[in-house]
Amino acid sequence: MIEGRPPGLPAQWALAVIVAGWSAAPFVLPVIAGIVSLALLFVLSRQLGLSEWQSLSAAAILAACPIFIFESAQPMSDIFATMWTLAAIVCALASERRP
Repeated sequence: MIEGRPPGLPAQWALAVIVAGWSAAPFVLPVIAGIVSLALLFVLSRQLGLSEWQSLSAAAILAACPIFIFESAQPMSDIFATMWTLAAIVCALASERRP
């Protein structure tokens, strides 16, 4: 590991390249992370007590955000940070109910 650089994103890219190859991975992985982020936001909204329609609206608002769309179309780390942050919050809330 190079000093000061976290290995998380390069490890995700390495796995994606093994599965999809260099020609597809940089374009497919951010889109998948964006879709997973929307699904996790829906789940998080439901965990926080919102109705299905409200949770769907929250995911739709995120999906319509120009910055989210841009980050989902580019091979950058921001969309992955969003996805993993939402996943951590969903898992933390789920662990309160079932240890």
